[in-house]
Amino acid sequence: MSGRKKAASKGINARALRRMKSASDWPRVRREATSGAEPDMRGRADREASLRAFSRALKRRRGERGAQKAPTKQAISIRLSRDVLGHFKSSGPGWQGRIEAILRRAARL
Repeated sequence: MSGRKKAASKGINARALRRMKSASDWPRVRREATSGAEPDMRGRADREASLRAFSRALKRRRGERGAQKAPTKQAISIRLSRDVLGHFKSSGPGWQGRIEAILRRAARL
């Protein structure tokens, strides 16, 4: 949907749409267009600022888990009967760990 159609769906007329402030940095766009330089060929300061912004975006937020440093477990797929799976799930969170503990005891690990 174009910007005009979105504006129309929100009840904004054409005159109000023309008065709205654009989020684009038009002076920079014009400068880059007239200089002939590719956007990727900007100055070092711009690249460093972009890298800083990118690294901030990649940082974990509070409560988010990061990647495992040294994975100690391997994801697998196992088929269990519904009653067995229901038994472990009914005892609440941690049911996968309980299944692993029983398998460890059975394998004598």
